[in-house]
Amino acid sequence: MHFGKVWLFHSVLLILLLSVQSDDKFKLAFLESINAYRYLHDSPPLILDKNISKLAQEEAFRLCQRKDARVIPFEETHLFSNLTCHALKPLKCISEWYNEGANYNYNRHSPSHFTLMIWKSSKYIGIGYCSDLQDIIHVVVKIYPPGNGIGQFRENIKPLFNQCTILTPNCFVAVLSLIIIYISVKACILNL
Repeated sequence: MHFGKVWLFHSVLLILLLSVQSDDKFKLAFLESINAYRYLHDSPPLILDKNISKLAQEEAFRLCQRKDARVIPFEETHLFSNLTCHALKPLKCISEWYNEGANYNYNRHSPSHFTLMIWKSSKYIGIGYCSDLQDIIHVVVKIYPPGNGIGQFRENIKPLFNQCTILTPNCFVAVLSLIIIYISVKACILNL
């Protein structure tokens, strides 16, 4: 099946799933938002893994219990890429991570949240979150296999599809997916 068709299916599925109230809607919105950005860079969608999510959830609970929640000693750093977010509206963290790539030099290969998020060879994701006493939501994202590997940037970090300078089918599907996800998230999860 063509990657664009799969992506469009994921977007439609997101709308349907977000209309159902469930405990997993946050994780699904987070996952699909990250995958929309990955698609723009020719990276396949990540798959939500329950075991990795359990590890991420444990770390998120640890974050909520710490006085200095911005610093956390991650376990298994050699196994996973770790992204954290501390915000009232944590879905904005995804766009902040992605925006780190606005001036990314594809010839220099510097590691960042942006590169971890779109790392092509990563396949699985775990998402955990909790809210502290100040109503700050702490999100921990674990990605496997880990990204930002030395000497692996060229094959794992790709620029935007043709920089989307012309409306190719791939670029159109990517933009449409982002619009669908944005509207779905705004309509169904305004408090995120």
